This record gives sequence, structure tokens and C-alpha cells, in this order.
Amino acid sequence: ANSPYVNIFHNQKKYLHSETLKSLEKKLNAQLFVRIHKSHIVNVTKISSLQSRKNGDYDITLSDSTSLRVSRNYAKKFKEIFEHHLAIK
Repeated sequence: ANSPYVNIFHNQKKYLHSETLKSLEKKLNAQLFVRIHKSHIVNVTKISSLQSRKNGDYDITLSDSTSLRVSRNYAKKFKEIFEHHLAIK
């Protein structure tokens, strides 16, 4: 999120989109895209590693080496979707 815009990163390019993150989240495939923080939604197929911070938060690394924090507020839903993705992979 980059109020009043949303930054969308795709194939090493950045796009500005004039919609809220919440609105965009509703339109995305919930089996592939998951909210991990109030400012981030990620594609679970692009996650290369997951590390617990031992406080309810997690750090993820994406396939392009970007590191992001999964906040504890979103961790439960994130883990459900990520583990489901790993199971069918």
C-alpha cells in the first residue's frame, strides 16, 4: 500500500494502481494471494522461504530475494494458505 495508491510488483516492474488493498484483495484468487501485513499481499507461489520470529510474526523471502514480514494478525490465515499450497505443489 502506498496511499492513495497500491504498488503492484510483477516481473521486476512496479505499477501504481488506484484501488485500496482491501478492495484488490477481494478480487484476487484467495488460494494464490494472501494478505500478510496491513501493507502487503503476496502470491504464495513466489515464496521461497519462511522463518519464524518466535513472537507470532514470520519473515518470508520471495523468489526475487525480497524479504517481508508476516504480522501475527495475518499469520494464521497465511499459514493455512501457504501450507495448502505446499501440500498440492
